[in-house]
Amino acid sequence: MKNWKNRSGSVALTEFVGELVSTKFATLRILLTAAVLAALTLAGCGGGSSVGNVVVVSISPKGTTTAPLTVIVTQSLTLTANVTGSTNTNVTWSCTYATSTFDSTGKQTTGTATPCSADSGNIPANSTNTTVIFTAPQKIPDPTKITGSNCTSGTQQTCILEVTITATSAADTKKTDTSVIQVDSGIFVSLSPVTATVPTSSPFQFSATLTNDLQSLGVTWLISQGTIDLTKGINYPQLTTCDPTCGHIDTTTGLYTAPSAIPTAATVTLVATSKADPTRFAIGTITIVTAGPITFNGISPVVMPQGAATYDLYVFAPGVTSASLVILTPAHGSSKSYDFHNPQLKVLFPIPTTTVTTPTSTGVRIRLNENDLQTADTYTVSVTDANHPPTLGSGPFTFSVVPVRATSVASQPDSYVQNSPAGNLLVNGGYFGPSSFPYVQTSFLGNTVSADPSTSSSRRLNLNFPASNASVVQPGLYQLSTARTSTPLPAENNPSVTNMSLFPDYPSITRCTRFPSSASRTSRLPSSKCQLRLTAPSRARFSRSRPFLSLASSRLARTPPR
Repeated sequence: MKNWKNRSGSVALTEFVGELVSTKFATLRILLTAAVLAALTLAGCGGGSSVGNVVVVSISPKGTTTAPLTVIVTQSLTLTANVTGSTNTNVTWSCTYATSTFDSTGKQTTGTATPCSADSGNIPANSTNTTVIFTAPQKIPDPTKITGSNCTSGTQQTCILEVTITATSAADTKKTDTSVIQVDSGIFVSLSPVTATVPTSSPFQFSATLTNDLQSLGVTWLISQGTIDLTKGINYPQLTTCDPTCGHIDTTTGLYTAPSAIPTAATVTLVATSKADPTRFAIGTITIVTAGPITFNGISPVVMPQGAATYDLYVFAPGVTSASLVILTPAHGSSKSYDFHNPQLKVLFPIPTTTVTTPTSTGVRIRLNENDLQTADTYTVSVTDANHPPTLGSGPFTFSVVPVRATSVASQPDSYVQNSPAGNLLVNGGYFGPSSFPYVQTSFLGNTVSADPSTSSSRRLNLNFPASNASVVQPGLYQLSTARTSTPLPAENNPSVTNMSLFPDYPSITRCTRFPSSASRTSRLPSSKCQLRLTAPSRARFSRSRPFLSLASSRLARTPPR
């Protein structure tokens, strides 16, 4: 390296490759370049710059106001917060609730958010983990009485309560996410009967059954002729009562009394609403008819098959109502009464016309089930009504339940591969009798096949297939026979038959077998010396009477190779 001086006195350093020149502006240029490089480096690493990663918080599972999560009372739900955009994934959790009302015009008003409590359900205080557990209250909160509610009791409005769980990022407290929860009572309300025809000035008792009513508060009853409008928040419990114009309902007991005259609209809506959870209810329909005489004229049919699944009995009794009672009395045994709390009964009406808008009933349909048709006997039918005793026609009216042969339609499955494990076999058909007392017995290959009474019915037998017996006979098509064995036997009692195909277990065939005429005679050859040989036919012949080719002297043989 050598030193050289130029005219200005500056020193230049030179070497074998290139030349480094020092000037009076060199130091300033170097400082400016270093500053720019440092700024670019900091921006690229995100060190405090506004162009760094964006923090995002998301909660799972996610509930919204339009699709909230549901948690049943006394149960809990675990929520998880996922934080991206920062190495600090911690969050803080908070829980609030608010009530919202919908008035008759559909206007929604949401109350002030209130910190969660034991009444609304809550999360552990000062929760900072990435997961949190929401525990529902012991009972459904009353949205009209809970602290901070904007609901007013006794007004025609729908009121709901929603819980909001919020997760806030510890890295950036402006970043949050929420999940909305509704506490579910788990209550289910059922009404009996669902429909009823009540004559004027007559009482009729309704009943309601509740599931999961932990406080045993029961229901409150309402009758109305209004129309719901869900867009305005008006559901069945919010309808305006029509009592006493359309009759009277005891709001505690459910006893309904029809008015003395049919109102303009003869149909009334009945609503049973849970007191513990006003969002749970059941609805029914009441048809008001003019009270009048009942004439019992007859029944149809007069013969029914024993062991059927169902069979309809029609009772011709014009003027009958839901306040009436139908009684079946066997020649041997005790009577059985059917009232209209029983879903087997239905009052029949002709189709209304423009001139007869509220026609009188024509009678009753009773859908008898397999237990009603269990015993072969003669039954006498009678109709009673406490308010209007019926007039009997040319009766008494009787019908007979008679024994019939079993019928089989198909088996499932309809084939079996030999040497397979034993399994269930279903026989579909009818007139098998109730599961508690079957009338039939099934046999296969001469052996009785047992049925499982807990899963069999009058239309299906669930059999334990005899796999061991099916594996020792030749493959082929065999009969699965079902016949009635319980007395009294029908006049024609030939068995009902379906086919069952037995297929050979090809993968397990390792030896030649000459199938015997009986299971005890078997001749086998080692598989290594077994082959199939088709002997050519000695002649071909066409038959005029039978239009197919006949091969004479052809035979398929299993012989050892030469």
